[in-house]
Amino acid sequence: MYISKIKITNYRGVKDIRELNLTRFSSIVGKNDAGKTIVLNALATFLNIKNFSITQTDFNDLNKSIDFEFSFNSDNILELLESKTKSKVKKQMGLKNLFKI
Repeated sequence: MYISKIKITNYRGVKDIRELNLTRFSSIVGKNDAGKTIVLNALATFLNIKNFSITQTDFNDLNKSIDFEFSFNSDNILELLESKTKSKVKKQMGLKNLFKI
């Protein structure tokens, strides 16, 4: 699984919606003050808000919300879902009935 798209709004230096499309192997490259660290900080906050919390200084405009949107892509999404839910689904219910495509 990998992140295929990132959208950031009103976070640090990002005022309007900024969107990045990513592939399985993407690099973030740019000049100084291009926003590379903003993307990495947004990702860190999304994945671990406890250790990378949002503070008042993270808002570009205090009157608007900060929005993060991450799209994930996986070649084997069905197998991934089954492995993540297997322990949570009652055995008598069965996975075949749960995942009909």
